[in-house]
Amino acid sequence: MLTIGAFAKLCSTTTKTLRYYHNIGILKAVYVDEFSNYRYYVAGQKTVFDEIRSLERLGYSLREIRHLLVLDEQQKQRALHGKKQELSGSIRKIEKELAKFDKTHNNSFSPSDLLLHLHFEDCDRMLGKWELVGETATPDGLVNIIPVEDCLYSVLYFLPGGAFYRHISWSKGIIYVLSPKHREVVANSCRIVEQGGERFLVVKWHKGVLDTKNDETCCYVYRQIDNKAYALEETYVARDKIDLPYVVDEEMIGTWHTCDLVSSMDEFSPNNPRTIPEEWWITKMQITRQGLCIRTFRGQNGDYERLDSYTKGLILDKENQFAHRYWLKEIRGNHYLLMEHKSGDYLYSGRVSCYYVFQMEEE
Repeated sequence: MLTIGAFAKLCSTTTKTLRYYHNIGILKAVYVDEFSNYRYYVAGQKTVFDEIRSLERLGYSLREIRHLLVLDEQQKQRALHGKKQELSGSIRKIEKELAKFDKTHNNSFSPSDLLLHLHFEDCDRMLGKWELVGETATPDGLVNIIPVEDCLYSVLYFLPGGAFYRHISWSKGIIYVLSPKHREVVANSCRIVEQGGERFLVVKWHKGVLDTKNDETCCYVYRQIDNKAYALEETYVARDKIDLPYVVDEEMIGTWHTCDLVSSMDEFSPNNPRTIPEEWWITKMQITRQGLCIRTFRGQNGDYERLDSYTKGLILDKENQFAHRYWLKEIRGNHYLLMEHKSGDYLYSGRVSCYYVFQMEEE
C-alpha cells in the first residue's frame, strides 16, 4: 500500500485534494489507521483519480462525478454520450447565435444588443467574485502556476443572468468579451475545478483579449472569493472625490488639441507619436477662466461635447465621478498637457490604462 503522500505524488496532486476527495466519498482510501488516522491507497486507484479528473474537464461537478462512479459501464457510457450531445448542442447554438449577431449587427452594437442574442446557460457555481492566481501552461490541472503581473482581468465578477460587468458577459463554460474597437465578441472557454475545498476557474483566454504583448492563447487560473449574486454597482472599486474647491491654473486656460495617446507618460515624444487620430476618443479640450472644461469626443454619429470642470491639477468628470490628473510640460518651446484617462478599467480595477497628450492651440 501507498501512503497518502506517495499516492499524491503518483497522481501529481496534493494530499489536501486527496483528503477532500476522501471526506466527500468520491475517492476513499482503502485503509485508514484507527490510531494515527493515516490514509493508505493502492496504485490501482490512480485509474479512478484519472477518471475523476477527466470528468471534471467535461464540466461535471464533484456531486455528479460521485453519482457516475457507482454506475456500471453501460450506464456510464449512456450518461457520457448524453453529456457529449449536450455540449455539442450548446456549441452549435452558440455558433448559430453569434453568426446571427454578426449578420444583423455589422455596423454597430451595444452591450444591451448582445444580451438579446448571446446564448446563456445558468450555472450557480460561476456566480460571484474571482481573483487571479496565475497563468498555467497545463490547462488540464492546477499545476505549475506562474504569477502574472498587471493583468487586465485580475478580478472577475459574474453577475446573475449573464449580465454585463465591464465588457464581459458569461454562460456556463464560456466568458464573452465584447470588443467595441474591433466590433466583435470573443468567446473564451472556461471550466470549474474544485480542489482542496476551494473552487477554481481555468480560463482559456484568446490571444489579444488580455491586451498583452503575448500573441498566444493564455490559460489563467482564478480562485473563487465568494458565490454572491452581485449587483453591478457593488463591483465598482474606484470613484474619486470631485467636490473640490476651484483653484485657477493660468497655464491651463485656452484650447488644447489631442496629439497622441500613450500607455505611460514616459512614452511621449513630439517627433514620434504612438497613435493615430482615428484611435483618439477625446479630440479637443477647452479650459476657461471660470473653471469650466469643455471636452470634445468622437462619436459614431459625429463629434459631441461634454461640459465638465477643473481645478488646479485635476480635470473633474462629474458624470463618472473621476478626477483625471494632468501635468504641463514645455518641450522645445511648445506647450503640452498630459492627462491620465480613467475609464471602465479604472472604475472596476483602479487601473489607469492610458494618457492623453494635448498641445496648446496657438493664439
